[in-house]
Amino acid sequence: MAVDPKRRMTTISYPGGAVEMTIGLADFLGLNDRGSLPGAILPGVRRHTRRSRSKPGEPVELLLRNGGTWTVTVVGPMRKFEDEFFVRRRAPLILKATTQRGTEYVPVL
Repeated sequence: MAVDPKRRMTTISYPGGAVEMTIGLADFLGLNDRGSLPGAILPGVRRHTRRSRSKPGEPVELLLRNGGTWTVTVVGPMRKFEDEFFVRRRAPLILKATTQRGTEYVPVL
């Protein structure tokens, strides 16, 4: 049975942290180079395998403009994630990020 390559995980590094998500979500958000093969290692994107069942980082739910929600794993301070995706990259498809504790982060317009 073939595995959908878009369901594989990728890690996108940024100053002060990283976020892990599926390759399909990274493509949808425009964070992967569309000219490369799925799962290819790109500048600023690092793929790795887990050595244990423990998962470092904090699960964060993203609410997207199309109404969908996705859970990603954020490693590092949420402030750095917010700076990267809501300020520097201005990811227009992300409407809100909510941590497990219920803290909400929204883009500054």
